[in-house]
Amino acid sequence: MISGDTSVQVRRMRPADVNAVVDWHMQSFPHGFYSRLGHDFMVRYVREHLRSPAAVAFSAVDPHTEMVIGYLLGSLDDDQHRAHKARHATVPLARAGAAALRRRPHMWGEFLRVRSLQYLRRLARDGLARRRPDAGTVEEAPRSAELLFVCVAPVHRLRGAGAALHDAFAHEAAESAATQLHLVTEIGNTVAIGFYQRRGWIAAVEVTGRDGRRLVRMVNHLKGVGS
Repeated sequence: MISGDTSVQVRRMRPADVNAVVDWHMQSFPHGFYSRLGHDFMVRYVREHLRSPAAVAFSAVDPHTEMVIGYLLGSLDDDQHRAHKARHATVPLARAGAAALRRRPHMWGEFLRVRSLQYLRRLARDGLARRRPDAGTVEEAPRSAELLFVCVAPVHRLRGAGAALHDAFAHEAAESAATQLHLVTEIGNTVAIGFYQRRGWIAAVEVTGRDGRRLVRMVNHLKGVGS
């Protein structure tokens, strides 16, 4: 698919894009826990994401050089995506995470203090999800899609790449019958908040992240998206 701005092409992420995507991610989110686990862990994370049938992933590409200049990761159905990760991604990501922590023993304290309880709760929740009736035997809840990460290389910002990635995600979510989009971003990130507000998102609630950061949860009810 081609964005309205011919200076950027947005297409589905390919396996060959993963290394470039991870490089941009680690440059843009250097303080994130996953980034600090290292390149190998992030490659495994992105590859596992791509395997989920409910995942969505786009790359923004410079049409002249064919270089990846940005990306977006999201899910089109929260429940289906979480269920897939529980069944298929838990073990490989745990192994990759353990290997990364062995190489970075200084991060064990943070993991045990901030992350371990959350992961135990997730395992318990996912175990319950496995025992639920198959889809179709109960009334389906409204489908919600999540924008997880979006990033554009600094030298390519303000040229339409971020908007093209966002619009591709919103259109795909609407086509998949999602009724709402949601994301979290830092309260102090006024540039990102303004970007989303101009595209129909509203701030829903302030929350505190696992690491103590103040975040805002934003939603977009998809009214008119894709029409």
